[in-house]
Amino acid sequence: MANKEEDPYAAWRQMLSAWESNTNSLANRSMASEEFSKVIHNVAGATHGAREAFGTAMQRYLAAMGLPSRQEIEAIGERLRGIEAQLYRLTQLLEGFAGVNASPEAEGAAQKPKRTRRPPEAGPGPK
Repeated sequence: MANKEEDPYAAWRQMLSAWESNTNSLANRSMASEEFSKVIHNVAGATHGAREAFGTAMQRYLAAMGLPSRQEIEAIGERLRGIEAQLYRLTQLLEGFAGVNASPEAEGAAQKPKRTRRPPEAGPGPK
């Protein structure tokens, strides 16, 4: 390891460390003030209000265009998931009554014809 006198980056690291320390102390003093808290509270309130206003405007726009809103799309998705779950339960119930296994392997095996012919035996060669 090199001496500190020979390290060309020692001054840079020292300056960076001092800068970080000063920036942290300034930020801590600023965030501890009452004014900072009020400003952050006001900004958060304005952001929330803007989000609600945008959502209302978007709902009106979508209604005017005859398009479904996000909530309507989510409700449709929930209904579809419910329908799929009911269909799955009905399929399972019907398979149980029929005694059928709905796996693709079982279906494929049942549909293959039985092999009754044997290939010709290999003879001495072509004539």
